[in-house]
Amino acid sequence: MLILLLACAPHTEVIDDGSDTAPVDSGGDDTGPPPPPEWVGTGDDGPLNAAAPTDLDVFAPSWAVRVLDGAAVTVDRTVTGLSAGDEVLLLDVQGTPGATADVGHFLFTRVSLVSGDVVQLQDAPAGFSAAGQKLILQRVPNFTDVTITGALTPSAWEGGVGGVLAFRATGTVTVAAGGRLAVDGVGYAGGLTGPQYGYDAYQGESYTGPGAGGAPPPSYNDVTDSWTANGGGGGANVTGGGGEYGGGATAADAWYPGGPYRAPEAGEVYGDAALTGLWFGSGGGGVWNDGSPPAAGGAGGGILYLAATEIVAASAAAFTAEGAGTDGWSQGTWSYGAGGGAGGTIWLRASRMELAPGAVEAVGGRGKRDVDSWGGDGGEGRVRIDAAEVAGASLAEASEPDAYAGDLP
Repeated sequence: MLILLLACAPHTEVIDDGSDTAPVDSGGDDTGPPPPPEWVGTGDDGPLNAAAPTDLDVFAPSWAVRVLDGAAVTVDRTVTGLSAGDEVLLLDVQGTPGATADVGHFLFTRVSLVSGDVVQLQDAPAGFSAAGQKLILQRVPNFTDVTITGALTPSAWEGGVGGVLAFRATGTVTVAAGGRLAVDGVGYAGGLTGPQYGYDAYQGESYTGPGAGGAPPPSYNDVTDSWTANGGGGGANVTGGGGEYGGGATAADAWYPGGPYRAPEAGEVYGDAALTGLWFGSGGGGVWNDGSPPAAGGAGGGILYLAATEIVAASAAAFTAEGAGTDGWSQGTWSYGAGGGAGGTIWLRASRMELAPGAVEAVGGRGKRDVDSWGGDGGEGRVRIDAAEVAGASLAEASEPDAYAGDLP
């Protein structure tokens, strides 16, 4: 897992509002402390105490975008749970094999008007297109203090919405021992089993779209080329390759050792360490249909974005974006395994952080191994931490990569 540690200036903060990337002075004078920086939000949603498993969708409804017309966003249904002044995230989640350049592009902005299925934004989104893309518009809660003693999660990506956990807090986000903010296995879906007995599996889903496959016997996908990667999605024929994102995914075993058939590939690396875009982890490839119940590959991790004045995590695995492992397997001449999903994205931002060892994890899921022909393992996710201080150690000397210097949402 790649973790990128960056320093934030303690008194000069930057917010990406879609129109101006210049520094915004947080203000203050010699008679008292400066007000909270703009990037911690307004606190309008008040405190949150998640003592039991909590679906953040209650506070952060989301919609699939249908049309973009300047600052007007038409979504898939009548909008409820969103008002003028609320913050929203606009995110390009998925394209098609020939149109992926904008995937991962995101904008945090605010709402000026809601009418029926149209949301008017304060800033016209630049660099977005709804043509041939799957875009999410999601409310971003602005809390005060947040205390997590249970689990806070989003719903899974289902081809239109889901998979994203994003909020701000003007105070302290405290994740108590045993508490978790988790986007494990809620990203791109694992590849499915073949559609009927004897049929090949499907590639894992990725930023390029759902996986191909499902060829009838005896092709074993040498005809459809679905043994190749689907962008980050693991390839598949009889076994399934590991899904990818940040690196480290592995290919599957060929179903016929020493034979003429190709081994399903691992997915391809995408995105970047600085998180200039936000991406899900990709799904692992599925497994051949032997007539048993479906046995899909593991899904990728989702996206977790959190900005607060202070973040405190008391124990390991407080923030996780893990790819899902899989027990998917089938039986033929030999036994065959499906592939695991890749880790997702975690971006934490605070003036001060106190993180227990192992508090942040975005690892890949394991492919099915206790079979003759193994499925591939999912790759690592990506983690970015922006802070002026972590557990009392100043990061003032840390530097930002040139490609993203001074552009922090």
